[in-house]
Amino acid sequence: MNINDENTQLSGLLHEIKAPIDAILSYGRLVAESEDPVMKNYAQKITAAAEKVTDVIDGSLDKAAEYDDTHARKQRTLFPAPVSGPESTPLILVVDDDELICESVAAMLGKIYRTETALSGDEALEKLASIKPSLIMLDMNMPDMDGFDTLARIRHYHEFSSIPVIFLTGDEGRDAEIRCLRAGASDFVRKPLASQVIVERVRRIIELDRLQHFLSSEVAVQTKRSANLSIQVMLALAQAVDAKDHYTNGHSQRVAAYSAEIARRMGKTQHEQDDIYAMGLLHDVGKIGVSEAIINKTSRLDDDEYTQIKKHTEIGHRILKIITEIPGLATGARWHHERYDGRGYPDGLCGENIPEEARIICIADCYDAMTSNRSYSNVREQSAVRAEMIRCKGSQFDPVITDIMIAMIDDDPEYKMSERAGHNAVIPSDNSDTETVRPVRDTPKNNTRAVTPGAPFIPDIAGLDMTAARRNIADEEILALTVKRFYELMPIKLQKLKEAYETAVAGVDISAYRIGVHSMKSGSATIGLIALSEMARALELLANDNDLTGIRELHEPFVNEWEQLYTKLDAAYKQQAPKAAASERPDGTAMLPELLEALRSYMKNTDIEAADDTIKLTETYKYSESIQNMLNELKTAVLAFDEDAASELINKMTEELTK
Repeated sequence: MNINDENTQLSGLLHEIKAPIDAILSYGRLVAESEDPVMKNYAQKITAAAEKVTDVIDGSLDKAAEYDDTHARKQRTLFPAPVSGPESTPLILVVDDDELICESVAAMLGKIYRTETALSGDEALEKLASIKPSLIMLDMNMPDMDGFDTLARIRHYHEFSSIPVIFLTGDEGRDAEIRCLRAGASDFVRKPLASQVIVERVRRIIELDRLQHFLSSEVAVQTKRSANLSIQVMLALAQAVDAKDHYTNGHSQRVAAYSAEIARRMGKTQHEQDDIYAMGLLHDVGKIGVSEAIINKTSRLDDDEYTQIKKHTEIGHRILKIITEIPGLATGARWHHERYDGRGYPDGLCGENIPEEARIICIADCYDAMTSNRSYSNVREQSAVRAEMIRCKGSQFDPVITDIMIAMIDDDPEYKMSERAGHNAVIPSDNSDTETVRPVRDTPKNNTRAVTPGAPFIPDIAGLDMTAARRNIADEEILALTVKRFYELMPIKLQKLKEAYETAVAGVDISAYRIGVHSMKSGSATIGLIALSEMARALELLANDNDLTGIRELHEPFVNEWEQLYTKLDAAYKQQAPKAAASERPDGTAMLPELLEALRSYMKNTDIEAADDTIKLTETYKYSESIQNMLNELKTAVLAFDEDAASELINKMTEELTK
């Protein structure tokens, strides 16, 4: 695996876990208000752990050199067209007097969000008369009305007072950070702008803002009682628990899926299946209160350690019993280690005295333990798992539920219900007579791979450091278009700087010159013109000190360097030869119905990761124009996680494919 692949995987992982960790933080702080001292203690542990993870993730994102381009578009306008999907897609307003920064930030965000741009504070206020963005990206240094004045004007209006704002700044030092945060900004991003940092910061703040609005409304209605626990937060808590055990990645989700499928086969309603899925997700949440050293111990536990590990059932019950949305949520946590013969823990219940949901989760938990790699065992052969089920029928497991589990094993000849096949467990399905098994999301059987189109043109000239440029913008298409746009704006920026220079040396006003070189510094650094950016930075520092003598000495060499680079870029673009058409992608029409049905199931069950993976897979194939257009709409619906819109589009596409 090369470094790009590793960074892409890292990006995807960080992207997946960042928002749920923020959810855990907010949930932990809410639970910390409980009057129960034990609950307070657990909440503090949860919050402390989540804060540590957040620090690590933020540090990794700042250093990562690649951006996950899962959502790359093929449209080639000046910049890729922004998302124009449903109104539920968050709208980002980008405000910067530098046209290049405005357009490139909008392009970076436009693959996921709707975007609007404004080139001044006044224009931003005008736009706010007709739109209400989910977030504002605001440049700190702008002429006439700077970012701080603009923010103050925005906050003056009640309807905009709570919109989160991220400052864009090229200023160095902690003073800039302090000013941004004291002004009420949610965050700030330094120039040169790195696409991955921008996307992840925006995603984090939007998700956190949504969560805060949700929790605020619930607290107002329920007088600070526990907020409704959404499936995303349950997944986050389950993943946080699984993360403590190096060998149980995805364990809670698989147990939840197996449990829901057992419930379906038992004839339970969809609501009952959903409830037991939630119970399965959180059955091990009590392990948050157990030492990692014990959880990850590879040798046999001693008596004291075994006593400690058994406490996770009671801890989990304490944590979950305050959640009133699903009254039985704590059931699975407390009693999933009870045995049918009465020799389990913590209460030694037997037979049907054990809640039915706990009997279901018990066998699902044991099945996953046998079909996954653990610190103390490896994946067993399917025949051995089946034999163990039969052996424990009536002693450890409920006999009726055991028969259902054995039937599930018999219906799975490819052994998909195991860690070997990846995260491909049986999942809750519609009320039907057949089970729904998650399709394996591997490369199709013919192993045909899409041919990557020719790389966008980026001039190869001296002084253009592509390593530095890709560190800021890893998406090749956006990088190529940003370099081209920088080239197109070079004469305009230089003319403005020359005019500002005359005003500055005449002793009239130096602020326009400072803002001009500040903009040139940031733009140059963004596309990898490091030497040019350093010259602009030196001029900015001189302007900050009102050092006209120093400016006179450095201005002309800077102008000459700027003009020489423009000449090189101009020649490179004029000599650019048209690229040969890339080989076509393989046709994916035959396999599309299966992918669409899988996607429908993932959307229904809020499996965001699987939905994203499925969309990614569809993009490696070609289709008819009408199907491709609908796929583009479907992608927008999936990004917004709009289940209704996605389902409607899937129905239309299925109908079109069967004509």
